[in-house]
Amino acid sequence: MKAWTLFVSLTLAAVGCHCFTRDAAKPPPAASGPAPTRPGVIALSPANTTIGFTGSTALASQSGHFAAFDGTLEVPTDDPKDLKARVAVDMASTTTNIGLLTRHLKAEDFFDVATYPQSEFALETVTPTAEPGQYQVAGQLTLRGIRKAISFPARIAVTPDEVSFDATIPLHQSEFGMIEAAKKTKDEVPVTVAIRGRRR
Repeated sequence: MKAWTLFVSLTLAAVGCHCFTRDAAKPPPAASGPAPTRPGVIALSPANTTIGFTGSTALASQSGHFAAFDGTLEVPTDDPKDLKARVAVDMASTTTNIGLLTRHLKAEDFFDVATYPQSEFALETVTPTAEPGQYQVAGQLTLRGIRKAISFPARIAVTPDEVSFDATIPLHQSEFGMIEAAKKTKDEVPVTVAIRGRRR
């Protein structure tokens, strides 16, 4: 997950470009996307899900997103704590609005897409918090061949017709082998995930 991760816009300084722009990932259309693959399971794709990221230097930020991924969101009941999900991200689909930066993110010193073409996220638990609609999500993220347990807050709503899921996941480049990237930009890269999935 794919999105999440991953993960990154890690190379603003590395590509030697000082003309960064903000390009936030567009939110998915409400209640759109593929029909459930079977009762209680929603197929995740760019039609109903966005996975974006923003990397920063001391001077500027640059956003991007992952254009190709697939997965499933299991919704067996109306209770968000019963959700399960798995997402696989095609790392070659990393996209920013700066071509040189996009190519550099895929190179060996960053995502190393040739060696690690796919990232994955498996959601394991969803725990309610004291704030209504707010949950703590935990799961396993595999990025650049490194698997780690991660946990992050998410706003989740489940209705008979739709599931909405919104989260910002703080990932650290250095924890996933991108040591040089972390020296050139801020180590922490927020990854945003937004899902609007139809249950029926």
